[in-house]
Amino acid sequence: MFSYPPILPFISICRGRYTSQGKIFAEHVINAAGAWSAELFAGIGLSIPVALEPVYAANFLVSADDIPEGMPIIADYVNQAYFRRWRGSILHMHQPRSRNGKDIARSFSRAVMNPEGANVIYDALSFNVTHQQLDNYLGKVINRFPKIGKPVYAGGYHSFFDITPDLKFILGQDTQLTNLYHCLGAGQALKYAPIFGEIIADLIIEGHVNSKSIDIAEFSIDRFSNNDISQFWQSNALKKNSL
Repeated sequence: MFSYPPILPFISICRGRYTSQGKIFAEHVINAAGAWSAELFAGIGLSIPVALEPVYAANFLVSADDIPEGMPIIADYVNQAYFRRWRGSILHMHQPRSRNGKDIARSFSRAVMNPEGANVIYDALSFNVTHQQLDNYLGKVINRFPKIGKPVYAGGYHSFFDITPDLKFILGQDTQLTNLYHCLGAGQALKYAPIFGEIIADLIIEGHVNSKSIDIAEFSIDRFSNNDISQFWQSNALKKNSL
């Protein structure tokens, strides 16, 4: 998912401001600010193509006999949803972020940082799923588990993924500031954190990725520099039916 807001010293490095501890200098700066990157770096004239895309999750209370304790995580390509067991006999489900080019473009058109996302993240009262979304999810649960009986809604919430126009990572050295390195996971940073750490460390210390089996060229932020960003929103490369 997205990172937590960057701390003040990091902002000070980028914008050249003094903190209560004086001016902070760094030989290298790593941008792992996730969804906050666009707003943060706009202050120094850098465009970071990251936006927020909402995901809705819901929990259903079902019989313990219907979801065995060893039930694996299920990626359901028919219902376009993830299912897994939570505490007790709770069935947790959500649908992945949208792969539709128009929906992705809409996320980028809202604002540099989607204020709706910020409100949901920090306001506990906003953690809810609409009745329409809940009814849609309930239908998918019954469709996936036809003998599950009558599931009881046990709570739901919004979650937000930080995404790029082509849904790929942004990794490596910035094309304008050579001592700036980007480590943006496009919604999957937490899962890839160990390898991301090794990659960025290699780039800073060695000047290249040590593992010959890893090529991060396709994840360079340079892919957005000389191209009209709308090409990604009109591309057929985004697979709508993938999880």
